[in-house]
Amino acid sequence: MQPFGHIYALIDPRTEETRYVGFSTKVIERCMWHVEAKDAEGHRAHWLRSLARDGVTAKVLILEVVETEAAWQEQEIWWIAFMRSQGHGLTNQTDGGEGTRGHIFSEEQRRRVGEASKRAWTSERKVAHSAAMKGNTFGRGGRGSTRSAEQKRRYSDAVAKRRRVPCEHCGKEIIVNNIDRHRTRCGANVF
Repeated sequence: MQPFGHIYALIDPRTEETRYVGFSTKVIERCMWHVEAKDAEGHRAHWLRSLARDGVTAKVLILEVVETEAAWQEQEIWWIAFMRSQGHGLTNQTDGGEGTRGHIFSEEQRRRVGEASKRAWTSERKVAHSAAMKGNTFGRGGRGSTRSAEQKRRYSDAVAKRRRVPCEHCGKEIIVNNIDRHRTRCGANVF
C-alpha cells in the first residue's frame, strides 16, 4: 500500500539544526515550493532566504511515513512538539496539524495567489524548469519516463475498476477516494 504522505524536517546545513517540520503528500514538490517562494513572509521564508544568500539549501529529512489520512495531523503536532522540546529553533508559526486542507479561499485570496504565481513563472524560469525536469522519473505522473503498453493497460484497468458514487450535491459520478475533494470544489461542504 502506498503511504498517504510524510512528516519531514528542513535542516539548516550550517548548524545541523532542525528549523521546520511539515507534512506533505508530495515532499519533493513541497520542499521545492518552500525554496522557490521568494515573496513569502514569516520566519521560515526569511530563514530560507538567508540560506540562499549563503549559497546553501536546506537539507530534507523524512521523519515519519504517514500511512493514513487520519494520522497526519496528530503525527505532525507530535513531531513539532518533540523538536521544540529538544531545543530546536523551529520556524513553524503554529503547533501543526491544521494546514489549509479543505479551506475555501476567498476571491481576493485566489486573485493574489494567481498574480504571485504569474510573476514567479517568467518565460526564462519556465524554460529552465522544463530543461531541468527532462528525464526525471520522480515527478507527478512519472513525467520523463515512458510507460510500456503493459503498464498502460494495467493502469487503465485499475482506473476502470475504481468504485464511483454520485455526489449528492451536483449528481456527478465521483471516484470514492476523491469524494471529499470534489465536495469541497462543488460546494457541498460549504455551510
